[in-house]
Amino acid sequence: MAQTWSVIRENVATQISGGTLSYRVSATNIGAPPKRNLSTIGPLQNGETFVGFRYDNRILSLVFFADAASLALADAMRDDIYELWRGIEGETVTLKVTRDDGSVRLIDGEVVNVIDFPDAVGDRYGASQRFAVQLECHNPFWRGQSLVVKNITVNGTSTLTYDGQYPTEPIVNIIGPIADPVLTQLATGKKIDFTGTTIAAGNNYQIDTRYGFKTVLDGSFVNRIANLTSDSNLADFTHETLPATLSRTWNAITSTVAAGDTWQSVVYGNSVWISVATSGSTRVMRSTDNGVTWTPYNSTFIIDVRTTAFVGQTYLDYRTTSVTGSGTGITARTWMAVELNDFRSIAYGNSVWLAVASTGTNRVLRSTDDGVTWSAVAAAEANEWQSVAYGNNVWIAVASTGTNRVMRSTDDGATWSAVAAAAANEWQSVAYGNNVWVAVASTGTNRVMRSTNGGTTWSAVAAAEANEWQSVAYGNNVWVAVASTGTNRVMRSTNGGTTWSAVAAAEANEWQSVAYGNNIWVAVASTGTNRVMRSPDNGITWSAIAAAEANEWQSVAYGNNIWVAVASTGTNRVMRSTEFAQQYTLTGTSTTVTTTVTMTYNDIFLGI
Repeated sequence: MAQTWSVIRENVATQISGGTLSYRVSATNIGAPPKRNLSTIGPLQNGETFVGFRYDNRILSLVFFADAASLALADAMRDDIYELWRGIEGETVTLKVTRDDGSVRLIDGEVVNVIDFPDAVGDRYGASQRFAVQLECHNPFWRGQSLVVKNITVNGTSTLTYDGQYPTEPIVNIIGPIADPVLTQLATGKKIDFTGTTIAAGNNYQIDTRYGFKTVLDGSFVNRIANLTSDSNLADFTHETLPATLSRTWNAITSTVAAGDTWQSVVYGNSVWISVATSGSTRVMRSTDNGVTWTPYNSTFIIDVRTTAFVGQTYLDYRTTSVTGSGTGITARTWMAVELNDFRSIAYGNSVWLAVASTGTNRVLRSTDDGVTWSAVAAAEANEWQSVAYGNNVWIAVASTGTNRVMRSTDDGATWSAVAAAAANEWQSVAYGNNVWVAVASTGTNRVMRSTNGGTTWSAVAAAEANEWQSVAYGNNVWVAVASTGTNRVMRSTNGGTTWSAVAAAEANEWQSVAYGNNIWVAVASTGTNRVMRSPDNGITWSAIAAAEANEWQSVAYGNNIWVAVASTGTNRVMRSTEFAQQYTLTGTSTTVTTTVTMTYNDIFLGI
């Protein structure tokens, strides 16, 4: 999925990338905002004393390219762009970015300087125009798309996750009846204390901790800030990013759907998680609630549409309801056949899901409706396909057997063409990043190959060590691969996969999968004491993390601020890790179960 950029004005979103109105050429100052260190200098002091820091406002610099069909239409196009970006007194511009992982981040700003369309060489080419826009963002932070609402239990401990990267200032709403309510954040000890106050049934106190507000209003908008005790922390009460538990704590997910299959691959896309397996009664499962619950794609029955007889290697989807005929015991249903293959890998791109298999007649599975229905597609060759990935409008799959161990598709997986690999190695994984394709192998002399022309041709590259490399991924301008054998079972590249350096893994486990998300690298293993490891420094150093269970973990992925891993063995074959969790207590005397307490906030991010 390619990044999508839009501008929101007066609640109307206008896309500014992808050619609808313009193409985004570049964007700068979109990472962490400028950081200003604070210090003091005392009498006779040498140097200074660091006392903290603050983030300053930022100016985003955006460069676009617009293209019209004629010179006359180019004038109209420029007028539309002026209208979109013109300054309006008292109105901010909201920039919305839909990232590659499907998550959305927004930032508010004011247009500064001049929106100009220079009529000069390098800026105007006939009906095409290059132009720049600057936005001054007085609040330098990006925020999540939607307000998050969390419920807090009265007279209990509430654990609230936080998916942001920087403390957020929540709005707390206490709906009576309750006497002496006190909300305490256990990690910091900060509290909002109304000891001595009773909030009657039907009334509420809304505590707004945001900067510029810091108010306490009741249901009639009467100021009740005087009811706070003097030791309350209204000034600095925040929903914290501490303790940071991203990928450090994993929870097992109990699922009867996932229980019996040998899950090999899991991926997130378009608000959906999908996993595929090499054996079992389901082989495709999906989750629409961030990996908490899973539903099977196929029926557990294997039946023939006409006779209800068992059909050896065919799965039939029972969930559609259009009628094309009926057979013994079957009425008012259409059944779709999907081959019962050993599915090894799944990927998402350009609104299409594709899975590849190492067995079967048609070794590609394709869905265009987020995994609700699937169709079988012929592979280029009957190889043991191990991995598939998408990048820059091209799909690539690699295999461990066969004559041509690469295949590519330029029509979103509808048809495939065979491509010669750099060597007849057992290729295990392929990935795309920064206009480069990279694949790794478990056998061969040169166990890395790369392509810079969309997978049309491949060149052999020496791996850091002759290990059995199982997975490769790209993130934050770094390539990282993990292996199931060898001395140093991690290698990394900072030059597009041209050369690789060996890195020590956290443990000598059989590492099967590696992925990047939200500035963290995570890998999972099928053996070992701690079957998860993580790296916060672009794969340079790794720390061991306990998995939820000692399963043979095969795949890990990141999406929508959640990590999900799947296994081929074990009781609970799915585990997940959320980013941040904090615990709150709310004490008070409540005479009825109708007392409700909520915390509302935006997830706050440093960059995109």
